[in-house]
Amino acid sequence: MEQERFFEPTAIYREYLILRAILHQEHISQKKLAKMVGVVPSMVHNYLITLQENGLIQKSGSKRKMKYQLTEAGKTRLQYLTVLYFSEVARLYKQSKENFRKVFDDLRSTNSHRLVLYGAGVIGQNLAWLLIEEGFNLVCFLDDDPKKQGKEIAGIRVLPPEQFHSQEYDAVLIASFKHADEIFQKAKLVNLKNVYIFRLKTSGEMHLERGD
Repeated sequence: MEQERFFEPTAIYREYLILRAILHQEHISQKKLAKMVGVVPSMVHNYLITLQENGLIQKSGSKRKMKYQLTEAGKTRLQYLTVLYFSEVARLYKQSKENFRKVFDDLRSTNSHRLVLYGAGVIGQNLAWLLIEEGFNLVCFLDDDPKKQGKEIAGIRVLPPEQFHSQEYDAVLIASFKHADEIFQKAKLVNLKNVYIFRLKTSGEMHLERGD
């Protein structure tokens, strides 16, 4: 299943991707650029024409082996877009951490520092990075998908729930919103203790609810 995208790339973000790609690979094809940027080749062609007209890139060579280079203006533009990009990423990351602040506080208040994440999908992977940065110890991932079992994510092993017998953990966090209640029932079947489900407050803040 194709991963859902929360934010659609903007024109300025695509410009940033194209300029960065050309900086690192001058003989890059329009087809490869299109794949990197996530658009059809004809749209990349239009972007390249605009960039050239604005004096940001120059091209040389034959049609079969076209070479693109950033001009000095193009390098300056890329530097500006890079700062803009990382500033926006930092802002969004800070905002996401604030939305989970109550979760971190709840875990610390119950001395839950050694955590197990049940769910190694996109949500689990992103939660893992947030929790690691906050100083929590992730014991492992649990996941029912055989394709994920045995792999490592961020250096953390993914195990089948029925093979997890360790008592060296403080809490299990269900890293799913859509299937949280279903996963909780599975967690009970394999005798997992201190299982928590993420819930969303009306304020937009996340908090933990202990499963009954």
